[in-house]
Amino acid sequence: MPTPAKVRQEGKIPLIPPNKYNSQISDRVNNAIIKGMKLEPEERPQFVAEWLTLLSPVQELFIPNVPSTLPATLPIITDYPPELVTVDSSFELELQTFKFESLKIKISPKYEIIETKKEQRETQQFIENIANNISLEMVSIPGNTFLMGSSKTAAEKWETENPQHQVTIPPLFVSKYPITQAQWQAVMSKNPAYFKGENKPVEMVSWYNAIEFCRQLSAQTGKTYRLLSEAEWEYICRGETTTLFYFGNSLITDLANYNGEEAYACSLQQNYREQTTDVGSFPPNAFGLYDLHGNVWEWCADPWHNNYQGAPSDGSVWEKDGNYNYRMLRGGGYLNYSKGCRSANRNWKTPRSKCKSVGFRVAVSNPVSIIMGKSF
Repeated sequence: MPTPAKVRQEGKIPLIPPNKYNSQISDRVNNAIIKGMKLEPEERPQFVAEWLTLLSPVQELFIPNVPSTLPATLPIITDYPPELVTVDSSFELELQTFKFESLKIKISPKYEIIETKKEQRETQQFIENIANNISLEMVSIPGNTFLMGSSKTAAEKWETENPQHQVTIPPLFVSKYPITQAQWQAVMSKNPAYFKGENKPVEMVSWYNAIEFCRQLSAQTGKTYRLLSEAEWEYICRGETTTLFYFGNSLITDLANYNGEEAYACSLQQNYREQTTDVGSFPPNAFGLYDLHGNVWEWCADPWHNNYQGAPSDGSVWEKDGNYNYRMLRGGGYLNYSKGCRSANRNWKTPRSKCKSVGFRVAVSNPVSIIMGKSF
């Protein structure tokens, strides 16, 4: 047994590394144990998920009766022990069909709107009831192959968005909106948001907080909720488009909540709301998803990589050679100019960061059984 913390602190006795007792312990496990036994509480991991990430960032989660069409490794759920979550892979979903209108715009070199194209669409979703009168709408996203990143000649890009590469995304379900404050509070009890409002996106949540939300929601529902991989996020944002935004190569503040005070090559000079807005206040993309440009940045599962050299082509979380000091953010926030809200734009923050412009949305891998339901 190690020397008690109080004795170590009073006698200034150093902690003997665990691998001195057992040479079979790996360096990663050894360092994780030492970190968890720091004398000062603020120096220890603040969440179980954080400590387990130190233990093994690429730990496989065993789920009984996983169908062959689903990946056996679910990286984002690996930040907590499997025994904490019981996942029923045989659950049935009643899918509902919903209709919506997507649109695209064109802007002239003089920053004048010259064309608006509207399209009537429909897709399917299931409704997850998470509390009295609080539900989570999970939209069915078809699998496909898409071109991720920006071309070398693309306007308004960063080098971190290269090289452009093909990625194949399996079917999945994604929350129609960023997680709202009402949804967060129904699962986590307290509301940490700076801009209060039940239908506003929750913010002031760290990456670890988002992981914990997924853990508790999974335990509550029996489904495996998780953050999206960065590749999944760009795919669901683009909605089968190749333009800078899913609205086209231009953005206006009538279509998204971002800082429109300065004009860029891809946007008009318009207003700046200076705060988050209720989710669903602006038109959706072709998949029926809302608020992917602006409002709040969205946490993704992946650690940071400086570019796409060596990125996986299957849509999975990119763990190898990642910088675990930072986690991916996508989509831009209410305080960013349009360039920061592009489909291909990449950003990062430390996983403990909490900002009033950062939230997240969740995903569920395609389940086994589906019951076709009603339209609305």
